[in-house]
Amino acid sequence: MVGCGDLGGMVEVAGIQDRKTLEAWLKGRSREDSVCIVNRAALRVAPLLWNDIQSSWVQKRGLTALSNMWPIVVSGVACKKPSPTVDAAAGQAILIAVANFASANAQEASERAAFAPNGSDANVDLSYAARSVGVAFAAAIAVADANSTFGAAAAATDRAAIVAIDKSWLGVRMDCAALEAGVDPFALPLWDGPVPEPIAAAWTRTREDWAKAGGPVWAFWTQFYENALAGRTQDWALLHDIVLIPAEDWQGGPDKVHPIIEGMLKRRADQEKGKGEVAQDLANLPAAPRSTIQQVQAALSLNYVTLPPTFDAVEGFIALEIARLQSRNHQTDNDAEEARRMIRSLSFLAESISQMRAAVPGEGPAGEGQAKRVEGLARLYMRKLGELPRIKADEVVEGIWSAGKGACQIGLIGCSATLMVAFGLPALASVAAATLVIAPKLGSEAIKGAIELAKSQAKP
Repeated sequence: MVGCGDLGGMVEVAGIQDRKTLEAWLKGRSREDSVCIVNRAALRVAPLLWNDIQSSWVQKRGLTALSNMWPIVVSGVACKKPSPTVDAAAGQAILIAVANFASANAQEASERAAFAPNGSDANVDLSYAARSVGVAFAAAIAVADANSTFGAAAAATDRAAIVAIDKSWLGVRMDCAALEAGVDPFALPLWDGPVPEPIAAAWTRTREDWAKAGGPVWAFWTQFYENALAGRTQDWALLHDIVLIPAEDWQGGPDKVHPIIEGMLKRRADQEKGKGEVAQDLANLPAAPRSTIQQVQAALSLNYVTLPPTFDAVEGFIALEIARLQSRNHQTDNDAEEARRMIRSLSFLAESISQMRAAVPGEGPAGEGQAKRVEGLARLYMRKLGELPRIKADEVVEGIWSAGKGACQIGLIGCSATLMVAFGLPALASVAAATLVIAPKLGSEAIKGAIELAKSQAKP
């Protein structure tokens, strides 16, 4: 340590060996650094609780692997995709953790004290599972309460180190050194060397239990932890959506929350398939005439400022239509398969829009290469849009569209036509309009209503 004294001075990474030295090192660093440290400390010891799910101590408090998983994942997401909504999710995770312990009797008060971020080290008789819950709890506190960030991080890693027989401090110092060097600790393995035997054994048993439970979501959680152990890239966008699942669903356990996550996994698979299809179809697409490319190039140079809001509108209608299809109660297997087919088509449209957006110049004139890419993507987009069922008048009359039936598709068609005009492709805009099989006046009113529907459903 350099200039350590009473720890009021600076502490070097090599001098971090307990709660006090870690807290001193964290002073002056960003909140995200503290949350990162406590998240990875929680990940290191989490298998000890997961392996102890059947014990009386755990069952008495209604704890599950999921109740421990939510605060851990939310703290990781808070580092990679921070937002007020993530902070709020962390607060909900804390409330649920508190509720789990509220039913414990007065005789267990000394145990409960160990779960506070600044709990006493005198509670050395607590089980490994108890301490792993305390670390996860502190991870959520570090996100939700900015004033407790440094204390939560220091106390949690101190508790984790006791559980992991001091080897955890090697990992903490590794993470701190990475932060000082500007390296992402999440790209590093959890342990600086072999995983301690108690942790490795607990994870092996947990992995076996989750494999026996079966299903895509337990497989997803297994992959999530294997990624963390090895320092592999996580799907942070998907994890962000998962931690924002409402608290009441998390409290419902796997039977309630896993179907929601499974739906997210299916949508992500469709999105990935859509990416591959777009790339393949684009490569096989015949080149457009040079005059068309020049027309698109001129339109992009003129309209690049107004295009982003149009992209937003189209993506909004695609998202609403996917959500509508996913929420439907399908009467038959054929209905369910048709909904899946439409979701795949909509995912293709979403990927095409994403790539168009990326190809549009941020400022100044568009290049020929940008125009070629946008024109090709636009043709693919309109081809796929034409595969969606055509909207008929009887699906939107008498106000039915205002409740959502057909409204999203009508709005999607209208906004897609607007987008094609902005690209300088009026012929493709006509193709979009032709898919709207309703009277022009009714179509205009339906599009207006669809946009209002999108606005209302976009409100928090």
